[in-house]
Amino acid sequence: MNDTKEIISLARKGALSRRDFAKLFAAVGVVMATGVKGTVAAEGQPLMFTWATMDLPEFFGPYVAKNGSAPNFAVFGDQDEALLKVRNGFKADVVYPQSYTIRRWYDAGILEPIDTSLISNWNDIFPNLREMPGVTIDGNVTCVPTDWGLSSIAVRTDLVPEAATPNDDSWSLLWNSKYAGKLAALDSMADAVGAAALYKGINAYQMSAADMETVRGALEEQRPLLRFYSNDPTTLQQALTSGEIVAANTWNDTYVALKGQGVPIRYMRPKEGTMAWVGVLSIVKGTPYRALAHELIDAYLSPESRALGLTQFGYGSATKGGFDKVDDATLANLDIPRDPTDLLKKTVLQGPMQSQDDIQKMFEAVKQGI
Repeated sequence: MNDTKEIISLARKGALSRRDFAKLFAAVGVVMATGVKGTVAAEGQPLMFTWATMDLPEFFGPYVAKNGSAPNFAVFGDQDEALLKVRNGFKADVVYPQSYTIRRWYDAGILEPIDTSLISNWNDIFPNLREMPGVTIDGNVTCVPTDWGLSSIAVRTDLVPEAATPNDDSWSLLWNSKYAGKLAALDSMADAVGAAALYKGINAYQMSAADMETVRGALEEQRPLLRFYSNDPTTLQQALTSGEIVAANTWNDTYVALKGQGVPIRYMRPKEGTMAWVGVLSIVKGTPYRALAHELIDAYLSPESRALGLTQFGYGSATKGGFDKVDDATLANLDIPRDPTDLLKKTVLQGPMQSQDDIQKMFEAVKQGI
């Protein structure tokens, strides 16, 4: 695919996840941080620096109704890229990090405290998301949780018959030599290291030096069993569909897509714990649009917006109001309960890891066989 308009169209229809979108734009040489709409920036509007596909105007209905225009947008495909650009002076007003990187944004000194009295749905956010580490730092609210997705194991039930029913789901499946060469892992420190830590019964977010060595050993044990590492949902979906791999650590949008295609697939709930990423919105320090930035976040957190995120992409709403707008059949198809409180309590919410830079270096060394 080399037509950028076609890529955008597919994304708008929900045929691409935001990560697929980023990969395809990279493939055709588009620098996404300059935006993709090809329209003149609206004067007097804040700029939201966000993941691809999260700039749908439909996500900002209340904002558009009040201000007569959607915000301006620029999109990124990688959080490190986004943070580096903002640190180097890229003029964003609102940014969309994820929970496990929010501490890095805060420590860079580029986030403005958020006034939650201006966020009308703040109290509708599920408490375990509103109170998770990183939302409040040094007494200041640094970000507003908006959506979340799961990170677990998608398994072909016809090719791994012992995993056809949820009898004893475990991360150990991704270390099972019986399936050597037919397994895959996410090319993401948060997911790969997090999975290895869960497999070994270690808290990935507070690892001692000894814990890190144990996790490194688990990753080194796993590496020769893997067909590949990838953070591209399309690659993972195609490999699972063809049977090239039989099980992989994936985000839940991969499961939703394959289930919709009729692939015999199950999304495991490992006894050691399922991980979840959490998307958050933050305000950049020094923005001249502080009031509008709060309005933007408030609109994005509206029940209608969060329901769209659920139905369009399969991402869980951070608020009860978002779930209230979605019918039972849709939630059943997504394999997400109407009240996700218990699921979220049992889920390991990905957060900042202590010694994160050292852990990233360790993960890269393992992948390279060093």
